[in-house]
Amino acid sequence: MKILIAEDEKLIADQLIGQLNDIGYSAIELVSNSTDAILSFNKTEPDLVILDIGLRDSKLDGIDLSKKLQTIRPFPCIFLSGFSDDATLSRVKSVPHSDFLVKPCSTRQLYVSIDRAIDNFAEKQSDSNQISACHYIPTNDSFFVRGTNGAYEKVTMTELLWIESVRGGCEIYVASGKHYMLTASLNSFLLQFQHPSLLRVHRSYVVNRANVIAHKDKSLIFTIGGAIKNIPCSQAYWAEIKNQFKTLKSD
Repeated sequence: MKILIAEDEKLIADQLIGQLNDIGYSAIELVSNSTDAILSFNKTEPDLVILDIGLRDSKLDGIDLSKKLQTIRPFPCIFLSGFSDDATLSRVKSVPHSDFLVKPCSTRQLYVSIDRAIDNFAEKQSDSNQISACHYIPTNDSFFVRGTNGAYEKVTMTELLWIESVRGGCEIYVASGKHYMLTASLNSFLLQFQHPSLLRVHRSYVVNRANVIAHKDKSLIFTIGGAIKNIPCSQAYWAEIKNQFKTLKSD
């Protein structure tokens, strides 16, 4: 996950970068004013932005900068400030997809704040208020999901194989053999992340049809981590599923 930080105090900025590295993030861009922040936002397309409210020698403070960036595209945002007065908090609340930290903050506080900002963003991006918070950020051809080290990792449609419903949520499997646990139902996943290659084949399975290598006896076959995996297809779905795969016939 790419993170943009706009912070004009070098000591605080260095501390933030160190804390983010400890959590598991390394793709970090640092700027010290609103002009550079806008340029970096357009160039690097960060997935999360951390903004100091009181940017010195800057055309925009952190809150007005966030509003400006939101006109370019929505994003999850964390505000930093040395103050927590009512006027500051009221302005923060007026900006969507945000969380707020009083600096300096602990690594644990930063970790929790990232989770909160991402969850708020995912919920507000959803078309339904009934969808549970899923710890990922959807984009056009990829999404970010929290890995075992606590950092959010990118999963692209190129590597995604299937999503399987399990107790407590669903598991996302990728070609390398790695899988991620997500505390959301399959229906929630499909509502929040939609892609034409995703295909519901069973009440417990959604597959990426682009990565199917074969099908046989109402099963779709994938290669994962060098092994073969068969995903069952329900009879109720099969008539539609088989039409998704062009099959050549002998004369």
